[in-house]
Amino acid sequence: MRQLLYILLLFVSGFSSAQQIKGNIYEDSDKKQPVAFANVILLNAADSSLNKFTYSDDNGAFHFDQIKAGNYYIKITFVGLTDYNGQVFGYDGNEVLETGDLIMSSQSVNISEVTITAQKPMMEIKPDKLVLNVAGSILASGDDALSLLRKAPGVMVDNNENISLLGKSGLIIYIDGKPTPLRAADLANMLKNMSANDIESIEIISNPSAKYDAQGTAGIINIKRKKTNITGFNGTVNTTFRQGQTRGSNAGLNMNYRHNKLNLFKFIHI
Repeated sequence: MRQLLYILLLFVSGFSSAQQIKGNIYEDSDKKQPVAFANVILLNAADSSLNKFTYSDDNGAFHFDQIKAGNYYIKITFVGLTDYNGQVFGYDGNEVLETGDLIMSSQSVNISEVTITAQKPMMEIKPDKLVLNVAGSILASGDDALSLLRKAPGVMVDNNENISLLGKSGLIIYIDGKPTPLRAADLANMLKNMSANDIESIEIISNPSAKYDAQGTAGIINIKRKKTNITGFNGTVNTTFRQGQTRGSNAGLNMNYRHNKLNLFKFIHI
């Protein structure tokens, strides 16, 4: 029985790795300088909607896993380099597709006047976590929080809407620094009823420190919502509709009560 399970795991792992798009990013054509920690975005060719998001490693390499068949193009952004917008390509969903070496050019602009605008990067690499700054970015185009997690690097949501991090199940989802003691189905419903536009950032912690709950050793995802100064009762109603090989819809109600330091919230699946 154990040998059968091991063979099955190898088969699933091999199948997952086959559904992959990967490549390398370099600065300028000499390819001597790899671009590390660049934002790499996989966009659907039909409507330029976001499909997957990741970042390059120290050697400039990147990969997207669990990609379905379709037509896509890649956009890459990095501070100090001109944005890269690739050509549309087709992917059959059953192979490892290598994009080859993608070249980014240095920005060279002559200006007579400089205006500096502070803006958070889409992604921040910190010693203990990876932070995705959702607010004001292309990531906010997701229709709900669960769809947003599907696009986050290292995060996988399977067909049963179970969430795993770097292949490990049993992670803990935090909302504004507080754990959510919900079953998988209830957690998925709550995330589907949370609009991506209400999220400030997502913190991905693959190796939690001792200050976190011991149950979160498989990883922690902390969803930080946008803060509001509105007091009293307030709320939002959201509906979503998806059309692909199958169609689906969701509706939810988000209620919030705030008074001084007290802040209560409730998600209701309609």
